[in-house]
Amino acid sequence: GRDVTERMASEEAVRASERKLRSYMEQWLDGVLVVDGQGRYLEANPAAADMLGYTEHELLQMSVSDLLPPDGPDRATGLAHFNRAMTEGRASGEVVLCKRGGARFVVDINAVALGGDRYLGIFRDVTDRKRAELALQQERAHLEQRVQERTAVLTETNATLHEEIIERKRVEQELVAAREQALQAAEAKATFLANMSHEIRTP
Repeated sequence: GRDVTERMASEEAVRASERKLRSYMEQWLDGVLVVDGQGRYLEANPAAADMLGYTEHELLQMSVSDLLPPDGPDRATGLAHFNRAMTEGRASGEVVLCKRGGARFVVDINAVALGGDRYLGIFRDVTDRKRAELALQQERAHLEQRVQERTAVLTETNATLHEEIIERKRVEQELVAAREQALQAAEAKATFLANMSHEIRTP
């Protein structure tokens, strides 16, 4: 005979830990998936199944690549995220996943190695947030364009007003000069007439 009490206690501890993890997974509002080193799903919680549009049983027949877009940069980003989790032990970032039927949505996913060639991924749908951010960026760009247009109009208006002010000052200076010339001419005429009148009256 061989004493296997310690081994059985260790196995029971592992099972208890897994039951505890499973109970947590069931309660999480975020999607939770556990995969192996080949990307095959080993566990999925109800939130993940609900977000993806599959049953938990269906997800356990699938792998990481099945939920990624069929091609393009979004697929490459998703595969790179999974590979980073395997090589570095953890990975976080935004990934595009496909629901049943092919509809795409953006998730913020954090993955960590559990040991034993298993990896835990916790993800949250951030599609609405990304749309809001995009709409905000577009609105900001629109406002910046409008500000630039208004600034250009104001700059042009200011330049026109500056030119008008300069022209008005030039005209005023000409009017002042003309007035001074008229006053000088009138004064000269009065002096001339006074002198002529004096000369005429003086024998």
